[in-house]
Amino acid sequence: MTIATDTRTASLAILRERISAGRIGWGAPLVMVAIRTLLFLAWQGGAAALFAMTGVPHPLAASAAWWPVTIVGANLMTLAVLLRLLHREGGRYREMIRIDRRTSGRDLLAVLGVTLFAGLAATMPGTLVSMALWGDPMTGSEMVFRPVPLWAAAFALVAFPVTIALSELPTYFGYAMPRLALLSGRWWLAILITAGGLAVQHCALPFLPDWRFLLWRGLMYLPFALLLAGVLAWRPRLLPYLMVIHGLLDFAAAWLFFSLSAAAP
Repeated sequence: MTIATDTRTASLAILRERISAGRIGWGAPLVMVAIRTLLFLAWQGGAAALFAMTGVPHPLAASAAWWPVTIVGANLMTLAVLLRLLHREGGRYREMIRIDRRTSGRDLLAVLGVTLFAGLAATMPGTLVSMALWGDPMTGSEMVFRPVPLWAAAFALVAFPVTIALSELPTYFGYAMPRLALLSGRWWLAILITAGGLAVQHCALPFLPDWRFLLWRGLMYLPFALLLAGVLAWRPRLLPYLMVIHGLLDFAAAWLFFSLSAAAP
């Protein structure tokens, strides 16, 4: 039996003990699958209400432009709830993101291979779906990225990728997925639920009441989410490495947002 199998088996055995002891039920992991989407909607709704109170025309559309800023609040709240749930169970956040130095060489090679596929899975579907819906590869992206004041874009440039790296993959695949798999006895079901949650959350990043936009946002990251879920179900110790890769990918998005804002008149 390999170290990888031993580590994974030990982690799952601890979770089984906590489930048997009544520390883990269905409620918490299912809530964590949905919580980010709900928080994104709540934060954008708060921004829209603020714009409405200050007389800004079309407050919902105005609030949508600020999603790389409002997402930071949602990420921090997600992380706070995640830490609370882990503490209640008797677990720790660092248990999920610990790097095993005994296997780091092999893990880095695996991450390199995953990254090659993940880059394509994160970019190509959005282009293809945009072409199918609008006949243009850039229409969806132009609806997502709109300029805001430069100070806000500078804040998002740092805070957006850092907070999303700390909160997103740990929530879906470090916390919710293994618990749902053990509770249901079906890893494939846990993969579908958590990957689906990760894909659907983008419908609220930002939320725009346009069916084509919502369909595009819901489908564009589904292959990427399924890939990450499958990889982390197979080898959960890759989570800290993939968190870094994920943060770098979102830094590229934050840089695009910053550049657009800097170039705005």
